[in-house]
Amino acid sequence: MFCHHLIVPQEICFYLSPYSTISGKKFLNNSKFGQSPIYALEISDTEVPTGDQLPAEYVVKKGNSLWNISEQAYGSGYNWVDVYAANKTVIKNPDVLLAGSKITLPKVEKKEITYQVKKGDNLWNIAAAYCGSGFSYPKIASANQIKDAGVIDPGKILEIVCN
Repeated sequence: MFCHHLIVPQEICFYLSPYSTISGKKFLNNSKFGQSPIYALEISDTEVPTGDQLPAEYVVKKGNSLWNISEQAYGSGYNWVDVYAANKTVIKNPDVLLAGSKITLPKVEKKEITYQVKKGDNLWNIAAAYCGSGFSYPKIASANQIKDAGVIDPGKILEIVCN
């Protein structure tokens, strides 16, 4: 979501990220990039076609990313690869979407991501690895009917849910 290394106008720069849900706030803590303050962009409220409306064309709005478009269209951000594959002639770089671009949202199944728990795993680390943030662990716990997030059995197959 941040444009820390791209030389393009802020209004057309959108990063592909499972945790880009920041809305119009100035960020000062970007010292790891050694640059001036950067801005998050507001994600559009425009309806993204879903279900029986697919396949469909969609006009990219300010703040869209392939991840958030896929979350809305398919219920899983992991479908961003399908959207990108269907639009390689329009989208040159999957990390950068140009507002106003027309893209095709293909008719594909929701990507189900699973993970088999290994000895020593915990939900925080699994969420961090798959969702980009450990703070997504309650969603994974809920989707898998895990009552005590501190106890997961090795061998258990988890459905990974980040949104």
